[in-house]
Amino acid sequence: MNGSNAEKIVQSGLDSPQSIAVDWVSHNLYWADTGTDRIEVARLDGSSRKVLVWQDLKSPWSLALDPAFGYMYWSAWSTEPKIERASMDGSWVVLTD
Repeated sequence: MNGSNAEKIVQSGLDSPQSIAVDWVSHNLYWADTGTDRIEVARLDGSSRKVLVWQDLKSPWSLALDPAFGYMYWSAWSTEPKIERASMDGSWVVLTD
């Protein structure tokens, strides 16, 4: 792994991607973009790209996956910093305590 075989997976529609995470079970790539205020997913080959979370999302920063339980977690940095959780398909967004 020296970087000589690097390939571009997602090339457009990105502004400021801050965090990426790989779902090693389903072979998906997730990322949080603070410029677009979105969390997105695509297959590892870049296909099937989809916006998962965007409503009421401000400055998503860190992103972590728990594919064993089907959750993703992220922190959002704005005037009211918070940590949220959702199903890995973007449904059931909840504020964690």
